[in-house]
Amino acid sequence: MTKTYHHALNLRNTVMHNKLKKCKHALTTSLLLILALNSSASIAADADIDQVRLETGVVRIVTIIKFSGGRFADKVINVSSGTGILLNTQGDIATNAHVAEPKEAVENKRKEVQKFAKKFAKEYPGKFAPINFLYSLYTDLGKPNLIQYQTYLLDGGLDKSRWRNTTLSWVSHKKDLAILRAKGLDSTRAPMILTETDQPRLAKGTKIWSSGYPGASDTGKFSIKKVFDETGFFYSAAAIETKLQTYALSPVRRDGVISEYSEENIGSEDTRTRVFDHTAAVNSGNSGGPLLDLCGRVIGINQSVPASTFIRGTFWSTRNTELIEELKKLKIAYQFDASICDPHEARVPSWQRISIGIGILLALAAMVLMLTIRHKCLRR
Repeated sequence: MTKTYHHALNLRNTVMHNKLKKCKHALTTSLLLILALNSSASIAADADIDQVRLETGVVRIVTIIKFSGGRFADKVINVSSGTGILLNTQGDIATNAHVAEPKEAVENKRKEVQKFAKKFAKEYPGKFAPINFLYSLYTDLGKPNLIQYQTYLLDGGLDKSRWRNTTLSWVSHKKDLAILRAKGLDSTRAPMILTETDQPRLAKGTKIWSSGYPGASDTGKFSIKKVFDETGFFYSAAAIETKLQTYALSPVRRDGVISEYSEENIGSEDTRTRVFDHTAAVNSGNSGGPLLDLCGRVIGINQSVPASTFIRGTFWSTRNTELIEELKKLKIAYQFDASICDPHEARVPSWQRISIGIGILLALAAMVLMLTIRHKCLRR
């Protein structure tokens, strides 16, 4: 009798153990399902819908300045880099005039030649051949018709097969704005979206960020012993290739706040341009890139660092009102969104919000299932 009782008790314990094991397995499965659904909802919530746009719509521009004719035809005077804003799928790009046509670089080269010529004449009187060369170079640098500005867009690579020629559609050095047109761009590039820049929605203290390609963030150092050719004034072909190989292809973003709405003399003493004073860093190479609201929409074009008489840490961006006025005159297409920025809503597109909702409902259903299983297990 005792033996039979113990056998029955062991059998009952085995059955209960198996039932508890099955319940535990079912509860674990339900819990994992809930965690998976919550995880997928979290991933969707953290997705930034403008990430692709911000990576592909902010473009890197390279400008090569050379002589188009005269004694120094095809000699490269300068190589510089800036940033642009892709406006549409036709390849129109907004940037600064000093990025598309860096005339200051030519003037600086001219001053350099003049300074060197004076020093050379003083130290080596009677050496006419070098002086004649320097005089000719100084003279030709002062002839705009001999200076050619060729701009390229780096389209997903640094080798020459990825350089896209651009043409200058419009330029205003007074406003320091320009429009370039590039053909054959990668079809995956998404144009940037412009928005309103009125004061009520972008008050002082509003958080913003700048985007572009500052030279300080490039991938390597421009280290080559012979930057210039035998004259010492023109870029060697090797130097151009080496310099471009250091360029980064992913834009850098810096956050800040709007400090002031103002009008400044950007490119001309007789022209006042509407600008933002702000604290989002704009360094060499950032010029021509976008100033963005928290929804990733363009509110301005990064222009420059104010003169040293201004407070350190203050930067300028031309308000896109100036750009839009010109785009309308030129009948150049651009994307525009006038809605008020809600950064939390803007981070998640409608299809992702729907998927999040479905995920939450499924998670709730899984929780109900888990509680039901637990209740049945306890009853048994």
